[in-house]
Amino acid sequence: METGDQLLLYTDGLTEAQNSDGDEFGFERLVTLSAQLAGPAASVKGVSTDPLGTLRQELARFAGGRPLNDDLTLAVVRRL
Repeated sequence: METGDQLLLYTDGLTEAQNSDGDEFGFERLVTLSAQLAGPAASVKGVSTDPLGTLRQELARFAGGRPLNDDLTLAVVRRL
């Protein structure tokens, strides 16, 4: 890892979270969101500098208030 790099660790409760239609949050959606959170212009676009908070907000929005079917663990490791 280089200075400023971030590593996201997560359990399958994230990617397997479902919305009211039964669609899963999925790996592709996570990759897309992670790229937006890690981009150099993330703070300029108004995206929170707290990647875990933003990820949890997006997950809650996706699930539409539906409870998770599995446990969820998230961690970010950032090299300073």
